[in-house]
Amino acid sequence: MILRADLPSINQSANTAVVEAIYPSEGSLLQPGSKLIDLKVDLSLAVAHDCPPITFHRIAVRERVWVRRLLVSAGEEVPVGSALALCSTAPDEPVDEEPARALRVSVIGILLQTDLWTD
Repeated sequence: MILRADLPSINQSANTAVVEAIYPSEGSLLQPGSKLIDLKVDLSLAVAHDCPPITFHRIAVRERVWVRRLLVSAGEEVPVGSALALCSTAPDEPVDEEPARALRVSVIGILLQTDLWTD
């Protein structure tokens, strides 16, 4: 069965997200909990703050799938609802058919680790 990973709505004020990192390569087997993509959401145009309200999120898969086709690249700004990847429940299914349903994913807020402490 072909499954499509879409960019879910993370915040009602966010219409897009920037792909920060893509973890699997095409052909990879992902187990439930595996990292798929990291995203950056910038709300500075929608919400006034003293500092830019930027948040980071990770999309993890909730089912066992093979990544068949990645549809975005790192650095790309993607609208909510856009397809991120095509996956399949078996490693050799043809990806030319319409996806049967959306891939089950979890969206996790993450803290960006930076080197803030200096000697």
